Amino acid sequence: MRRKRILLFLAGTASVAVAILYVLRAGLSERIAGRRRVSVSGPDEHLPTVWSFDRRVTSVRAGTRLRIQTPSPAVIHWSTDQWDTVRDTPLARLRSGVYFFDLPTDKLEPGTRVLFTFYWPEAKRWEGQDFQLTVQPSEATTAPA
Repeated sequence: MRRKRILLFLAGTASVAVAILYVLRAGLSERIAGRRRVSVSGPDEHLPTVWSFDRRVTSVRAGTRLRIQTPSPAVIHWSTDQWDTVRDTPLARLRSGVYFFDLPTDKLEPGTRVLFTFYWPEAKRWEGQDFQLTVQPSEATTAPA
């Protein structure tokens, strides 16, 4: 008698579990498809535009975070007024070992040119090259160089 109840319980539990899995799987696939459509159809405002030596963007939309990344420690030497005033900011380190600086583009007007270069403290040398990018109106797109 007890064995029969256990078998009936397990059979009922299995069919309920299968039904729940079916419903969850269908709902999950709809959510994934919805998220995929959103991420493909429009940019994610929370993700920064990344500049690196492998991806040298030449423009960034106004209000978008610009993350400048390097593989080793550096100080970014940057200006928004043709080097009349400069700021030196050490890059922070992520857990992944990448060094970064988030340039505050939300405070910059469209048309502003950002100039920057790097000082490498471990090697005690400057990069020897200036980089630049332009802040575009918020509806413009970024373009890799």
